[in-house]
Amino acid sequence: MRQAVSEMSHYREFDYVIVNDDFHLALRDLISIVNSQTLTLGNQSARHSELLKQLLAP
Repeated sequence: MRQAVSEMSHYREFDYVIVNDDFHLALRDLISIVNSQTLTLGNQSARHSELLKQLLAP
């Protein structure tokens, strides 16, 4: 438990915090975070580079 408390004390160092007091809600939150990472500008630009080039072509 001391190790867990030590790890939790660093929560301010992270972009996301999931409180696992309800497993289903915590899982939903985790899935939302993972899904949101696929939609970042860098990931979407890489994934759809050809389409973006076509759409933005004069």
